[in-house]
Amino acid sequence: MTNIISISHVEYMMAAVVGIERNASAIHRGWKLEQGRKDLGIERDIIGAIGELAVARYMGTQWTPVTNALDNMTGDVDGYQVRTVTNPAGSLIVKRTDDDLHRYILAVIGRDTERKSLTVRIAGWMQGKDAKMREYFRDVDPAKGIHAAAWFVPQARLRVMG
Repeated sequence: MTNIISISHVEYMMAAVVGIERNASAIHRGWKLEQGRKDLGIERDIIGAIGELAVARYMGTQWTPVTNALDNMTGDVDGYQVRTVTNPAGSLIVKRTDDDLHRYILAVIGRDTERKSLTVRIAGWMQGKDAKMREYFRDVDPAKGIHAAAWFVPQARLRVMG
């Protein structure tokens, strides 16, 4: 099974609507963005939804997105929390408040210019307690875009899916 999922135009639009709904719900509920963020969180929410959709397709399961609450108790897809990045070399980011027993999947979004679509590479996964090791910890560093202290697990250290 390939770990690269091609996202159709319709899927992209569906995930974008989910991301916008999540962002609108967060604004309506008064939820704050991470300290130091200068954006509105809209792109983050859309990217996250695309990653979840791709992981659900990869796992062969139905994607049932949560849009009006936090999904930190049940996970995004089949009990997994999905973290999505656009940097091809991006790390799996696990925050202090993330559950040690949850499993976190890293999805990496890119563009396929030949197919004129988005692709999502499923980079791997790690359990929260294994991600929270001293060697992966990084403190706040606005110059590097790190707005909150967290653990940044390199892709090479993630477990292979499947």
